[in-house]
Amino acid sequence: MVRVGLFRLRDREWQRVSVPGIPASDYPFVICADADGSVWLGYSQGRLASLNSDTWRLYTEKDGINIGAVQVISRINDQLWIGGERGLQRVHGDHFESIPGLSAVGNVTGLLQAKDGDLWLNTSIGGMHVARQELARPAVASAETLAYEKFDTLDGMPGESRGLRPMPTVLEGDDGRIWFEADDRFSSIDPGEDFKNTIAPDVIIGGVTDDARRREPAASLMLFPNVRNVAIDYTATSLSIPARVRFKYRLENFDDSWQDAGSRRTAYYNNLPPGSYVFHVIAANDDGVWNSRGSAISLTVPPLFYQTLSFRIAVFTLVILLLAVLFFVRIRQVTVRERKRLEQRMEDRLDERTRIARELHDSLLQGFQGLMFRLQAVRQLLPGRAGDAAKSLESALQLGDQAIVEGRDAVENLRAAPFDDRDLATSLETLGAELGAEIEHRSEPRYGLVIEGRRRQLTPAVRNEGYRIVREAARNAYRHAHAQHIETEVTFGDAMFSIRVRDDGVGIDPQTLARGRRPGHWGLPGMRERSESLGGQLHVWSESNAGTEVDLRIPAEIAYLEPRRSWFGRIKNLFT
Repeated sequence: MVRVGLFRLRDREWQRVSVPGIPASDYPFVICADADGSVWLGYSQGRLASLNSDTWRLYTEKDGINIGAVQVISRINDQLWIGGERGLQRVHGDHFESIPGLSAVGNVTGLLQAKDGDLWLNTSIGGMHVARQELARPAVASAETLAYEKFDTLDGMPGESRGLRPMPTVLEGDDGRIWFEADDRFSSIDPGEDFKNTIAPDVIIGGVTDDARRREPAASLMLFPNVRNVAIDYTATSLSIPARVRFKYRLENFDDSWQDAGSRRTAYYNNLPPGSYVFHVIAANDDGVWNSRGSAISLTVPPLFYQTLSFRIAVFTLVILLLAVLFFVRIRQVTVRERKRLEQRMEDRLDERTRIARELHDSLLQGFQGLMFRLQAVRQLLPGRAGDAAKSLESALQLGDQAIVEGRDAVENLRAAPFDDRDLATSLETLGAELGAEIEHRSEPRYGLVIEGRRRQLTPAVRNEGYRIVREAARNAYRHAHAQHIETEVTFGDAMFSIRVRDDGVGIDPQTLARGRRPGHWGLPGMRERSESLGGQLHVWSESNAGTEVDLRIPAEIAYLEPRRSWFGRIKNLFT
């Protein structure tokens, strides 16, 4: 039976060693003896144990180890460095910290500080070399990145170091050569040999492609307007290791700084605005020797017509002019509105004066005219018929009181207040009696009222002004036409509300009808003004000895309080 474990020789006897926290079946991948006599053991799963004066201490990921399985332990510049599956760390006091620039080098299987102080590593990405000057810099203790050289298959490395066994994978020979193990093969490098490539590469711009249109290189190129995608191809003539050539480029008037393209050999730009540009590209060889002059090419993106300065100035000027026009139009609108407002106020005042005159004519003056007729009748009855004269005088006094009341109401209600609370039909039924009281009974004509259609509620203005128009027409028939019959016809139509006053009197003088009024009288103008204020139409027909007809028509939408019903509404009401 073969027993696997950890043993140490003490007092010429082998003793089995048990590390606290680690099973006895686990054995270390690597063991390192430190100069102070302590022993370090590296295990899988990121565990590290140290033995110092018979005292064991176990370090795990809780202490900051983040390299996976520990594969190499070495002292570098009086500090303990450890390498593993996920990189490189060093012990600083009681905790572990990453090394700037070397924390992501892959699987570290070999770690060596050569006699000259340089640091050599064998990793899964190749061999690495850090000069002793870099290790002595303050960057080792700060966040600055260490400079290093990398050697991979392009430099002759046989492959990658896999670290499958606990053996060193990088060693220094007696002659100073550094030996690497990779894929069970070995390669070496002589640090003293001057193998640095000091020849800077020549940079060549291969061509320009704008929106899939290939352009041959030239000192200056004119691209298409409104270009969307621009690709600039470039390369460098380095015969040592071309794959390691690095590039930087910059587009003047577009890029603020140099763009590090690595080994990529094409620069891409999207949506370049109109203007002139200069594209610069520089390159460095595999050893970092830069050609700082590089190569350059001038590019011009012409503007479209709406991208030119003249177009922008024209648009700006047009906007300013448009704003100025809008400003002056607005000022004119405000001025016109204020002028119209003042004119409307003057017109309203004139209309109010006209309406006052009309009210006074229809109430006070007409009342006093009727009173004068009564007083004239009283004078004719005196002195022979004193009893009849007293009755006529009493009637005249009552008519005078009524005229005074109507005049006071007209003055107090100048804003078209309704004449009373009755509907129009009821008021027109009593109109004949009211007008008959103003004249002699022997000459009083017969008055009739005809209502057609379903009665509807009228607006106060139509009810008031319509009554005034009918009363004026009937009063003229009573007093001036010597009519025997007077008829008022009121029609409640669905489309039109109409009132027609007819008499069989002597008619109106044709010249008076043509002029629209009789000198000194305002009956006809007043009726027309009332009709126009309602939005209606007034027609007056008259012939000598054939009577007079006054026709007032007002649209139903204006006359009625209730809205006009559509045919659909009427049909619907038949079934509800």
